[in-house]
Amino acid sequence: MSVAGWPVLVVGLHFDRLALWSFPYLVLLLYCAAFRGLITNFFFTNRWITAIGGMCYSIYLIHFEVISLAGRLTRRIAGHQPYWFYLLVQLALVGAAILLICGLYFVLLEKPCMRRDWPQRLRSFLGQLLRSRRELLAEGQGLD
Repeated sequence: MSVAGWPVLVVGLHFDRLALWSFPYLVLLLYCAAFRGLITNFFFTNRWITAIGGMCYSIYLIHFEVISLAGRLTRRIAGHQPYWFYLLVQLALVGAAILLICGLYFVLLEKPCMRRDWPQRLRSFLGQLLRSRRELLAEGQGLD
């Protein structure tokens, strides 16, 4: 169902009247097929795919900056090769940078802020950090 449904969806979107009436039903059918089919279910329930899906907002927020930075750093790599090869190399390098940096952003900033009590947790963490700093300073003064 998915193998046939995705091309039908892409072609159907080029016909306004057909897309207007068929799009919601076809998308529902494709969603059902995605989780009932053997191959598509294996793909969409894969741990890595669901993790990337969870990071989609983080990727949306900072992908442009990551692409800009990684592109500037890697633009000369394989620049003398045929264009298709250069494009594949850039896709691999910049894509890896996007996943790495956006993944770190998600784990360090977005995910902790998904908890309802994140302001209290942050306040507690900062309080502990300040207390331990004061204790270290007090110990250092006692040594003189």
